[in-house]
Amino acid sequence: MTRQELKQLLDLEGFKPLYYSLDDDAVKDEAFHLYNAAGRWFIDYFEHGQSRPIDVFDTEDEACHALHRMLSKDAVIAGDRKPGRADG
Repeated sequence: MTRQELKQLLDLEGFKPLYYSLDDDAVKDEAFHLYNAAGRWFIDYFEHGQSRPIDVFDTEDEACHALHRMLSKDAVIAGDRKPGRADG
């Protein structure tokens, strides 16, 4: 899965973009951030202007699937999906 495919899946499942960032340079507060640096894929969580590393992956596919699982398992995020969307 690519970041573009992940974005499409998250949109289809009703996840609000305020909870995540899939751009290398765009960081949102109180959100997960998936990005590529030095050939590796990183997931961090940003809160109150501070980055908290979550995990590192060798491939974009692994990172995208991991972020999807994280968002799906987070009770607040999963419970705040846009109405009328698939449950995934």
